[in-house]
This record gives sequence, C-alpha cells and structure tokens, in this order.
Amino acid sequence: MAVIGSIRKRGTLLLIVIGVSMLAFILGSNVFTDFFHKGPDNNVAVMGGKNVNIAEYQNRVADKEALIKMLNPQAEINEMQRQQIADEVWNDIVNERVMFKEYEKLGIVISSAEMNDMLVGRTVHPLILSQFSNQQTGMFNAQDVANYAAQFEDESAVPEQNLEQWHSARAYWAYLQQSIRLDRLQGKYTNLISKSTYVTAKEAESNFKAANDRANIRFVMKPYTLIPDSTITISDDELRSYFNEFKYRYRQKKSRAIRYVVFPGIPTTQDTLTLETEMKNLLQEFSKTDDDTLFVRQNSDQSIDPKFYSKGALGPYLDSLLFQSPIGTTAGPYIENGSFIIAKKIGEKESSDSAKARHILLQPTKQEDVEAFRNLRDSLFTVLQNGGDFASIAAQYSADESNKNDTGNLGWFSEGMMVRSFNDTVFSSKAGTFKKIDTEFGFHIVYIQAMTKPNKKTLVALSYRQILPSNETMQDAYNKASDMAFVDKKQKSFNPDTYFDKYCQQHMLVPREESFLTEASRSIMGLDESTDIVKWILTSQRGDISEVFQSGNNYVVVLLTTIRSDGIPKLEDVKTEVEAGAKRHKKAAQFIQEFNQAMSGQNNLDAIATAMKLNITPSTDLTFQSFFIPGAGVEVELIGAIFGMKQGQLSKPIEGNNGIYVFVTDVLNPAQGTGDYSFNKMQLLSQLSSRAATDAFEAVKLSYKIQDKRYMFDLR
Repeated sequence: MAVIGSIRKRGTLLLIVIGVSMLAFILGSNVFTDFFHKGPDNNVAVMGGKNVNIAEYQNRVADKEALIKMLNPQAEINEMQRQQIADEVWNDIVNERVMFKEYEKLGIVISSAEMNDMLVGRTVHPLILSQFSNQQTGMFNAQDVANYAAQFEDESAVPEQNLEQWHSARAYWAYLQQSIRLDRLQGKYTNLISKSTYVTAKEAESNFKAANDRANIRFVMKPYTLIPDSTITISDDELRSYFNEFKYRYRQKKSRAIRYVVFPGIPTTQDTLTLETEMKNLLQEFSKTDDDTLFVRQNSDQSIDPKFYSKGALGPYLDSLLFQSPIGTTAGPYIENGSFIIAKKIGEKESSDSAKARHILLQPTKQEDVEAFRNLRDSLFTVLQNGGDFASIAAQYSADESNKNDTGNLGWFSEGMMVRSFNDTVFSSKAGTFKKIDTEFGFHIVYIQAMTKPNKKTLVALSYRQILPSNETMQDAYNKASDMAFVDKKQKSFNPDTYFDKYCQQHMLVPREESFLTEASRSIMGLDESTDIVKWILTSQRGDISEVFQSGNNYVVVLLTTIRSDGIPKLEDVKTEVEAGAKRHKKAAQFIQEFNQAMSGQNNLDAIATAMKLNITPSTDLTFQSFFIPGAGVEVELIGAIFGMKQGQLSKPIEGNNGIYVFVTDVLNPAQGTGDYSFNKMQLLSQLSSRAATDAFEAVKLSYKIQDKRYMFDLR
C-alpha cells in the first residue's frame, strides 16, 4: 500500500521534529483531563492551578512510543530514548496548558488558508519539503502532498485488509500538520516578542565605549586570606544585619542539596579466587562439549556466538595459544576488563576479510505474503542468473531504501558486520556469484562483486564471567550502610549534620555532594539506578537521613542538607553561605579602616603601598567589559570603579570579591568613535531579540506556577 510505504520512507521524521504529541492535538488538550479522576494522589503536575493526571501523561507517552514504532517497526526504544520521549510529552503539555493560552490572549492563530499555504502553497513549510521532495532530484511537487492527503478523505474506499495501515498513516499525517502548526505558532510568538525590543542610539554608543575605552592602572590589594576565617566571630545581630543588606545575592531557584556516602560492593580476593575455580571447572566441561555455541550461550555473561578471527585479532594471550594450535585446544581462565574468560578453538578456514556486494531485499509485511515474496525472489533470481539487469530490478523491487536506486550497492564490508546468515553465506562464497539468503529482514538476492585475498582464520568460542562481589560481600556492604542509616534519630539533641560528619570521620568515609537537584532531576551523576534515591530526596525533610538504597553493586545512605525555595531564602536556609559572606565583610571593614589610616594625608599609591607593606601590581588594556583582572581575579566592582574615575585620580578603598583594593588610573584612553554606532546597535538588538523570547517563555511558565511531580511516580 502506498500510504504505509510513504510512512516508512519518511521514518526519520522524529529525528527532525520534536513536536506536539499526536493524539493530544487531534483530540484536544482537555480530553484526558475530563476523562480521568483528578484526585491529588494521581496528579503528575499542576499548571496554573489545574491538575495534569498521571493517566494522561502515561497514555501520551505510550502514544508517542507507538508512533515511533509505527514509523520504524524494527526500532527498539532504549531507556534513554524513552526518557527523551517522556520529556517531549512534558513539553507538549506545557505548551498546551500554558503557551497556547498566551497565544490565544495575544490573538495568535493559524488560519486554514495559512495552513494550506504551508502544505501546498507558495511558502511550503521546511518539514513538508524534507518529507515530500524527490530523493534523487531534490525537487518538490505540491501535487504529491495533495495526493498523499487525498488518501484520507474517504475511509469507506479503503480495503478492509489495509484499514489498520490506513489509520496509522492518517494519524501520521495529522501529526505532521499539528507539528507544523505548533512550529508556526511558536515562530509568531517569538517574532512578536523579538520585534518588541529596541536599542537607543545612546545605548549603542555606551556599548561601543564599553568595548573600546581602555585603561591602564596600578593597584594594591590586601587579600581576605590574610585573616583565617576561624579567627572571625560573627554575632547573630551581625549575621542578620549582613543578610538584610545583601540578601539579593542569595536569590535562588527551587532545589535541594544532599551529602551521601557510597558503600561499595567490591569483589574480594576470595570472590575472585572462587570464580577462578568455577571457570577452571567450566573449562573442563568446555573441552568435552560437542555443542560449543549452546555451551557459550548457557555459560557466558555475554551472548557472543563463536566466530572467526584473523591473526592478531584475538589479543596476545589467545593469539599465541590458539592460532597455531590444533582444533579443540582450550585456553584460560584469564582476566580481561573485569571478567574471567575461557576460550576454545573449534575450527579454522581460509577466507577473505572483506567483501563487496549488492543486494535486493524483498520484505513481506504480513504472514500471508511470505510465500508469495519467497516465490518472487526465486523468480527474480532466475532472471538475474540469465542476464537480467540488477540495477533496474533493485530499483523496482528492493525494499532497502538506502541503496535500491544505487544498483543495490552495499559497498565493502568486513566479516562480522552483517547478520549471521547473510555474513556466513557471503564469506563462504566466491566473487562473481549470485546467492539467495533469508534473514530476519526478509528475502535477499545477493551478487558478490569482489573479495579480498583469503587468509587463515581461527573459529573461537569465548565464555565470559564478570568478577562480581559475592552475596557475602554485598551483605557486608549492606550491614555497614545499615549501621550508618538506622540510627535512633529521635534521641534527645540528635543533630543529623553532626552525626553524619562524625560517622564519616570515625569510619574514614569520604562523603560526596550533589548541590542542585530539582523536580526535573531523574538521576544523580555517578550513581546507577538512582531514580528511587531522587524520589526520596524530593519528598523528604531537611535533616532526614535515608534508608539504605542499592545502586548497582553499591549501597548508598543520603543526608538531605538543604531545601531551597524560589526567591529570597530564609536566613536559616543559607546560614552557612551567609556566615562566610559576613566574615569576609567583617575582614573588609577592618582592611578598609587600615587603608583609610594609611591614606590619611596621602595621595600617592607608592607611599600607601609602603605604609601597608603591599606590592603594587600593574594591569593594562582593561575595558569596561573585562571581568577578570590579572593579579586580582574576577572583580566587577573594581572594573566599575576604574571607569568611574578620572585619569590620575587615586581611588578610595574598594571592597571586592577577593580583597580590598586601592588603585590609580595612569592611562584612560576614550575610544575615538565615528558617531555611527549602527553596528553596535545591530549587535545589541540581536542579543536582546534572541534572549527576549526565551525570557518571556520562562516568565510565562513562572506565572503559571508549574509543579513537576513526575518524581512521585514510577514511570519506567
């Protein structure tokens, strides 16, 4: 059927478009919400005060996975791809529940005429161009799109045996249209926001000067590190006063921080010796078995069937033991990449390393078509053996879109690259011959064009066993983790932070930290299978110590150290950071007083440096856009002061990030402008425009107070 053929041909669509979930757009954004129970325990999100039910979310993820499989029936969706799909669905829901309302308020719509223009008109959307342009010529014909769409006008005209495929193709076409619609809506919104930005002539001039005015200075610096933090005492009043003055510096995003300890299940020497003994016993069985393939499949952690290896391909140990040895020779056990390996030579041959071939693939899509396709393959095979044109037959019949119009050319490929039956047939044949091959992909006709010079190869079966901790070793690691986790937290005056630090010190444990976990976090870097740990973190209270979590072959105990809310936090939540800032500020006050005394009656940097016993550091070619000053570090306050002073003027003491500064500007060279700052204006406008839409989008999301509760559910 032409429809499903078109779908498969355009299966790369999902690599191009991360679009709106097909089903949601077809049915409307509120269908699921109205359909399912809205109890708080079933809500995966809250947006603008309205709930998003977990059933809606899960069904839409399933729909999008089904769409991918429909486009590519051979596709296997791994865990990473599944997470990407889930995130795409989340973004779809945010668009529908949040951004679409904004578009509606602003009067942003897509008319039917505009949609038609993007499909078959004068301004065809790039997605339609990419899907419907001729693959050979690159030309686009709007009539092809119209013909494709016309297939979906009359369901009654579709044969019953093709109805399921027709429904899938129609859903795909709806998905295409809605993806285009979303892209255009977002484009209009972005343009609306971007075009609202403006840069004045004065701003452009300031931008030019900030980039081109130059200053050379000399400065003296007294670093805060001269006074150890341990010698500074901060009272509660001082802490509160400092926080009230500088609280804007501690503005934060909603997040959490943890400290955690990993108790590794590391294989002991005894674990290794035990496995080695097992592998030696297994080697005895290996040497006697008649079915080496079955033996490897049953007794190896890695399912690798026996295969042929050229000289040097086995690695030094096996190569020296097996390549010239008699068939039946065994080797091992030896350790490689954390596994014990045993090997057996079970054959040898002379064969090529690489082959060049072309093929025709006949691919039935229904069980009842299998015999018909097999018979067609046999007929075409006879035609080719009698001199038929391979290129024209491949173009007409082959299902392999990657090469059907290139004479079915597979090019050169090495042994082991193709599936087993295809590989074995080709590399046991001669150049210039035709072969019929059956694989899981369908029925092939292969013409072997050329083969490299044959050389000796050894057929080897390998059995791998990973060296893992024993049950006893894992139990020991669990017991150690339990000892830390299962402490009486209700005992009087129990302090979780003090307990955690003391336990780590006493048992010589090195705690790790993760300082920024949000509702969108799904894992912790460096930990396997950490979904449950993240869920615990996001649902626990400050100071909680976790149960024992398993992460791969490790056990983990977590202390929840910080819970941050959006905006200005409470002093108690950032007390550690504020105390460090307050101590620095107190040192600054002391240093400023010292500088003021040294500068009394002085207007000379050399005299001040002598009085303070400090060195003078020169720094040249500074601009207002500089953020790093050699010898000082990142000091934006100092940069601001430099370009606020006159040439030759001695500064007052400046409180910076790393110390207190006094400087003199030796040279201040204003840039010689031409009066035409159009380039700077264009540059600034480009920066503002590109940022404006993103900032607006984030602001809108913030106003809807989106709560992401996906962490509450096991969505794997």
